[in-house]
Amino acid sequence: MTTKKYFILLSIAILFLGFSSLFLVYPENIVYGQTTKTWTTDPMGIKDFVNTKGFSLPASAAMYYDQNTAKKVCELAGYNTVVSMDCKFYSNSSPFGRCGFHSPHDNTLARWNGSSFTVFNASQDNKFISSLTCGDPIRPPVCNTNSDCGTNGYTGSPFCQGNNVYQNFITYTCQNPGTSNAQCVSNTTAQLKQTCSANQVCSNGACVNQTIACNTNSDCGTNGYTGSPFCQGNNVYQNFITYTCQNPGTSNAQCVSNTTAQLKQTCSNGCYNGVCQEYREVSVQTNPATNITTNTASLNGFLNNPNSLSCPSYVWFQYGTNTNFGNETYHMPFNTVGNFTQNITLNSWGTYYFRAVAQSCNGIIYGQTLSFVIGQTTGENLTVTKTVKNITSGSGFANSIYASPSDMLLFMITLRANNQDVNNVYIKDVFPANLIYKDQLIVACTTNGVNNNCPTSGYYNYSGDITSGINLNTIYNGQTVTITYQAQVAPAINFSQGSTALTNNVYVTASNSGYIPTGKATVFVTKQAVYGASFISTGLTNNLLLDSFIFPLMLTILGIWAWRSGMFFGIEKWLDNKKKNKRIYSAEKELAAKIASIQKTEKI
Repeated sequence: MTTKKYFILLSIAILFLGFSSLFLVYPENIVYGQTTKTWTTDPMGIKDFVNTKGFSLPASAAMYYDQNTAKKVCELAGYNTVVSMDCKFYSNSSPFGRCGFHSPHDNTLARWNGSSFTVFNASQDNKFISSLTCGDPIRPPVCNTNSDCGTNGYTGSPFCQGNNVYQNFITYTCQNPGTSNAQCVSNTTAQLKQTCSANQVCSNGACVNQTIACNTNSDCGTNGYTGSPFCQGNNVYQNFITYTCQNPGTSNAQCVSNTTAQLKQTCSNGCYNGVCQEYREVSVQTNPATNITTNTASLNGFLNNPNSLSCPSYVWFQYGTNTNFGNETYHMPFNTVGNFTQNITLNSWGTYYFRAVAQSCNGIIYGQTLSFVIGQTTGENLTVTKTVKNITSGSGFANSIYASPSDMLLFMITLRANNQDVNNVYIKDVFPANLIYKDQLIVACTTNGVNNNCPTSGYYNYSGDITSGINLNTIYNGQTVTITYQAQVAPAINFSQGSTALTNNVYVTASNSGYIPTGKATVFVTKQAVYGASFISTGLTNNLLLDSFIFPLMLTILGIWAWRSGMFFGIEKWLDNKKKNKRIYSAEKELAAKIASIQKTEKI
């Protein structure tokens, strides 16, 4: 064998021994929990580590240089990530730093195919892993079995649910046991621990014996009316209570009641305080206006509403400068019997007409129409105003007042010259029937500051009768003349029951007034009804003939004497004949009846 051949064989031997020595390097000890795991120029150490994990790779095998095989080695070492890997193998023999096999025919490679390691013979171009660094250590599994997570069992205190005793039960489960994805979960559910019997109730997590409240509705009470009747919708109602036993005969049994309003009586005329009301006629009366000024007045009325408690009413006034009125006051609620007043604003002088109005359950009713005058009749030169007061009752002056029969009244007429002097003023008052003039005439005047035809005392000395007329001569511009006189209302026998209006008119003429001014005042005479009494005198009349008892006594004695003296003989004879004829008629009638009876008996 030549020297060259020996050299070649020696080189091959050296390479073989060198490569074999590489496979005899053993792996480092692996410490779990470290941040990384590294094999440095240790291909056989990597393979030997894999065999410690239950694999049987040949002694001549190295780990194939690819990502899947490297990742599997890292997972076996307890790491998730391949940080780095290298195929370089450093040796003292040439070629240095090779990554493949120089003589691969006696070497094998192990490659991870996803489920196992595949071992195959190495070729010239195959690479093997010589260095490997693994990172991201795989943490130990949280659990391997359910018991690693906890012990199943009851938790917390018993509680009531559906009238039975329950308690929460917790169950532990290890999901994905023995893997890095392993985790413990728990589930808590309420489990029935005790069923309460029919006469028990669950209280604070325990079954407690309970007395049954009721078995039937009658155990709870007797149905019937309760409380007092009351008004609802103008009818009489009363509450009716009904008792019910819910869940009878069980521990859940309970008594409940229901109260409803039931109709007891239908009312035709409304209801008040739980009683049907009897409707009585409503009336409204217009009273004279008061507090009259040049631009305001108070309108008065009287409402007689005996049904005010069950039939509320509204009152107001209609007013205007003619009998069509045209204006209304506020519709005021007025649920009582009595007087009512509303104020109005006046827009001009003249006569105002008004009447009281009321609305009740049966509709709208109207009082009589009255009137009053602002300034009475007003012209360019002379104005006249007439008012009256009741001396007996002490009322004030007004265009209209109320009075009773025989009351004493005081009338006042006021005349005023405007713009110029008014000459030949003649005034006359016309009294209506049942109003009696009582004189007491007084005429007073005021000066206008220029001309003064008033006496020093301020009063004219008139002895005339204003009902016949009096002459006031001249009333100067700006001068006022006031005339007062008395009158009396006629006795009650002259009036019918109720209210009678007596209107007193005054007429004025003057030579240069251009018209005939007039004025009026009205007295409403009210005659009250006196039940159970009459106008027949029950006492002395101051008439000797009527008041003496001698006159009726003498008439009685005279009658007895005339009877006894035969003065009434003709009357007595007539009475005797009447009695005789009656006896004859009765006897004949009785005889005829007996004859008829005998004929019937004997069948004649």
